[in-house]
Amino acid sequence: MVMGVSYKGLLVAAIIVGLLVAAFPFYVDYVKGYAPIYYSGGEEEEEETYVVKGVVESVDAAQGVIVVDGKSILVKGEWSGEGETLYYSDLLAKVKPGMSVTVYCRYSERWGYMAEEIVLPGGVTYEKEE
Repeated sequence: MVMGVSYKGLLVAAIIVGLLVAAFPFYVDYVKGYAPIYYSGGEEEEEETYVVKGVVESVDAAQGVIVVDGKSILVKGEWSGEGETLYYSDLLAKVKPGMSVTVYCRYSERWGYMAEEIVLPGGVTYEKEE
């Protein structure tokens, strides 16, 4: 016994972890939805790029979503523009329903439309930081 931990307990834990790792190919399809960042599945999803121009219909800063020209666009992460860096909720505070905007975005089957660049009235441009 070392520092209150028995070797028998460590051995049991090691065996359980080993079995989970060895059996991973059998249950990967059931858990891949819970870890989309880590699971690539060996197949790359094709993402298309779109330009959405139109009037902002609604803004949901809590969810990070704007609706432009009937398209729901996800706006997340940090954004830079006009010499400042903004978190998405601060950027969406500047976007108001009725504004004419241009949104450059990607489309993914998994996530839908995801904004990469937003051009506000007056040519004010914000780009998503990597």
